[in-house]
Amino acid sequence: MNSRHFWILRKVLKRATDTSREQVKTYRILGDAYGQYDSMEKWDCRDGSGREIPWYTYPAIEYLNNFDLGGARVLEYGSGNSSIYYLNAGAVVTSIEHDPIWSEKVRASVANNANFTYVFEQSESGYAERAEVSDADIIVIDGKFRNTCARHVIKNIVAQNADPALIIFDNSDRNPVVMALLDEGIGWHRCDFNGFGPINAYTWTTSIYLNPSRALKRKGPLDPVGGLKEISPEDH
Repeated sequence: MNSRHFWILRKVLKRATDTSREQVKTYRILGDAYGQYDSMEKWDCRDGSGREIPWYTYPAIEYLNNFDLGGARVLEYGSGNSSIYYLNAGAVVTSIEHDPIWSEKVRASVANNANFTYVFEQSESGYAERAEVSDADIIVIDGKFRNTCARHVIKNIVAQNADPALIIFDNSDRNPVVMALLDEGIGWHRCDFNGFGPINAYTWTTSIYLNPSRALKRKGPLDPVGGLKEISPEDH
């Protein structure tokens, strides 16, 4: 091998090594900083610090992290670590659950919290047609009977009994019919947060509708997980 070929090979190998090193950083951010590795291993939705988070996409969770949710009234269709997440953020939470086994697990995790109301309901009308919609600041549709829940939410918003700041709909990529219903029924701007999230080895979409007449208070400047503030100087 002559000197020119050696120089070219060394340059190619260095580029490959640098690229591999950068790729390892992205794995570390997703696996460690976001906590996806442990969430997969333990089948439990938590962030890199071990705190409970919703089973939404990471971009949607980071968006919600930027809001001051202290005192916000949250109505969840569906329950789980998301319930604990909102409670830890200072919200007053009502969660509707249809699964008896899952409800016992969640109830044990949030025992004796004065800001938590847990409703076990298996009938479609009893589950979806909740009076709590009228007072909620955030409505989450992430459980059973999604079409009926969406219709009830739309009906209350159109009738002006409800004025939530946000409507969160998870797995929106798998529910195009319900999304079309919400798009037409409420007419608010919709933000689609596509990406990875806890537990799953694939990407999906969590959508958030923004009420044009209401705005939640933000906590401060943006601080993305795995951003430059979290990277050591030698990694810059």
